[in-house]
Amino acid sequence: MTDIQSVAEDLAAILQAGSPEHRHHAGPTLDRLARLARAGELEEIAGVVNAHLALHPLDRNALRRYLPGIIHNQYFYERQQRSQKALMRWTAATSDYAARLNQAVANPARFALVVGAMDEEIKRAEIG
Repeated sequence: MTDIQSVAEDLAAILQAGSPEHRHHAGPTLDRLARLARAGELEEIAGVVNAHLALHPLDRNALRRYLPGIIHNQYFYERQQRSQKALMRWTAATSDYAARLNQAVANPARFALVVGAMDEEIKRAEIG
């Protein structure tokens, strides 16, 4: 759900790139992505990543490195309440999940579908 307030928060994070308050140039955006993941705003996550990269293309590697962990910890574990055991089992069996996320993020709708499909796989891992 993208409303005016949310868009303003997205833009503020992107425009704060390089802030000395953060360890990484993309730090404010990474913080924003974590909040969006906890809120379940998957399409918005992809939109923020793409907008950030349009303005700060040199942050591509940092975003690609941290996005999978944000989804893993903030979405699957915090938002969806998937167990650590299931997450560990799924991660061990799905070594390409980071690459799949990073490929899908270019298209917000596709990103949401990929993350949703991964969540279903993890849910099945909880049962199995």
